[in-house]
Amino acid sequence: MTDATTTLTLTAGTKRYPCGRNGHNQLPVQVQIVIVRLKREHPSWGAPKIGEKLRRLHDDVQTPAISTLHAVLDRHGLVSRGQRRRYKAQGTSLSVETAF
Repeated sequence: MTDATTTLTLTAGTKRYPCGRNGHNQLPVQVQIVIVRLKREHPSWGAPKIGEKLRRLHDDVQTPAISTLHAVLDRHGLVSRGQRRRYKAQGTSLSVETAF
């Protein structure tokens, strides 16, 4: 019996993912090191600027997407989550005067 269900037998504790969860599509370590080094040298730079500098410094390497750059920075704890500003209504002069 060699249908599709029997050919994908799993050994104990292993999983098979068909699309990239096993590290085959991972960013090379050398590129990650350069990204982290650039961020540590220039803390105010974000992922878009680091990507542009990476493209200019190493034109032989394909520049990763901004989301990938941000994920690398986040993985290394170099991204600070900004506080979201909450809009607080001030009211008008009419609402203050009509208070009885």
